[in-house]
Amino acid sequence: MKKAFIEMVVDCPFILLKGFLRGLITCRDVEVIYFFPKRDGIELETFKESLKEWLGIESHVHLLIEEDFGDYLERALNKNYDRLKVSVISKKKVKEAFFDFSFVFFDEKVLKSVKEDIEKELKGCEDCRGELSIKEGYEPVVDDVGGGVSPLITGKRYYLEGYVRGYLPDVVDFRNQLHDFALKDISKIKLMLEE
Repeated sequence: MKKAFIEMVVDCPFILLKGFLRGLITCRDVEVIYFFPKRDGIELETFKESLKEWLGIESHVHLLIEEDFGDYLERALNKNYDRLKVSVISKKKVKEAFFDFSFVFFDEKVLKSVKEDIEKELKGCEDCRGELSIKEGYEPVVDDVGGGVSPLITGKRYYLEGYVRGYLPDVVDFRNQLHDFALKDISKIKLMLEE
């Protein structure tokens, strides 16, 4: 059975939460899946929160973690509040994760090969679903070979666009695999949270 995930917002410096979390995991000798959004390509914070953190006004850390272990982490932080002065600001259940992408190709064969690879990965991802579409277009391309006056050449381009959504750990893995294709027009992962 899939484990439920929560988003926790904790009021403390990042390094303190990371060390405390790693210590708890080591002491319990368990495998726990967790993500720190900034490191794992997940978009959570608003611009306002990012600005406050950058200016040093607030030190809120977002953490996505298995719900059971997240509850254990919260109890441990509460027990150690007098020493650490760390508190959980909020907890919300993660319903689903998703991201989209758009890649440009100049060669139709390369496009079809990449599309097949992505479709194969999507079929192999049990808890993911997605959709791919191909569009064609012509755009002027400056030919700057040879110096002098550069003529405009109309170049055919192919666009592969799509999205992937599903279970958080699977979506994070899928996005990382797309990065392995060296294709960089991939959005950050967005989350649907229960209110």
